[in-house]
Amino acid sequence: MSIESWLRIAAAIATVITIAMKLYLWHQKKKIRKLEEMLENKKKDLKTPP
Repeated sequence: MSIESWLRIAAAIATVITIAMKLYLWHQKKKIRKLEEMLENKKKDLKTPP
C-alpha cells in the first residue's frame, strides 16, 4: 500500500473519531443540562414552603 492510501485511511479514522467525540460531548451536555434542571427544581422546592 502506498503512503497516500495510508494517509487517506488515517484521515478517515480521525474524522470518525472526531464525529464520535462531538456526538458524545453533545450527549453529555444534554445529560448535564437535565441534572442542572433537576437541581434547580429541587432548590425551588426547598425555597417554597409547603
